[in-house]
Amino acid sequence: MLLAGIVLLVGLEIRWPLQRASLAVALVGRRAACGAAASLSFDGYAAAPFAGQFSVDPATLLAKAVVLAMALPVLLMARDEFEGGEFAVLLLSSLYGVCLLQSADSVLTLFSAWS
Repeated sequence: MLLAGIVLLVGLEIRWPLQRASLAVALVGRRAACGAAASLSFDGYAAAPFAGQFSVDPATLLAKAVVLAMALPVLLMARDEFEGGEFAVLLLSSLYGVCLLQSADSVLTLFSAWS
């Protein structure tokens, strides 16, 4: 969900560079990702789509939901400080890296998350 928000924000910045639209897309993308992580955590979802590299369990999903929820005040406080949507793209990209970092099971995945 965060990746879809990033791609949509970049497309909006290229086509229509409006700050308010970028903020709305970032808020919706963050909310959708936070809701999905919280919902999966409460359902007890656990999986290892890439065994040894990336896995999720209820604890990591809850941690992702908390981090994504804490990004809301950051987005709201920064809405008047930055022109355009570059900040929203960078924030969602950073959140994407943090979420990847929390589910990393190998050094290679950790390195990818830090990059």
